Formats: sequence, C-alpha cells, structure tokens
Amino acid sequence: MLCLVPVWVVVLSSTGLGMMGYDKSRARRRLGRLPERRLLFVALVGGAPGTWAGMLWFRHKTRHLRFRLFVPSMALVWFAAALWTFLLCLDVVRP
Repeated sequence: MLCLVPVWVVVLSSTGLGMMGYDKSRARRRLGRLPERRLLFVALVGGAPGTWAGMLWFRHKTRHLRFRLFVPSMALVWFAAALWTFLLCLDVVRP
C-alpha cells in the first residue's frame, strides 16, 4: 500500500496542473472560476507538485501570498514523501 504513494502524487499532480490551466482559461474569459480552497485542497492532499508547475507554467495565482508560500512548501513535502516511499519500495533504503 505504501508503494502507491508515488502513484498518488503523480495522479493528483496531473489533476492540480489541469485545474490550474482550467482556472486560468476561465479567468481569461471571465467565466465562473474554481474556488481557491479547492485548488489548495488538491495541493494539500498530494497534488502540490503539479499545482506548483501549473502556477509557473500558466502564470496563475502567482501574486497570491497564500499560494506562493503554501503550494511550493507542500510540493517539497510531497516530492520528498514520494521519493522516500519509492526508494523504500525498491529496497534501496531502510526505514
């Protein structure tokens, strides 16, 4: 079960990236937007690397202090967790 953490992070990162692109597209056309809480929630539960990539790629939410601080820090946490569990599953490191 622990070996699924990297898969979880990849799937949710893809979701976070897509959500940032979707929200930016809606913002440009002045249509209904995704709530910031939803974007932050996806980052919190594992999608932070993709959400951060989406912030940089689409230049979206980069002025919001909440996003500038929270998303990169969560991205580092989730990246480290995914890497650690991946290495544990390969039996490269010992707990």
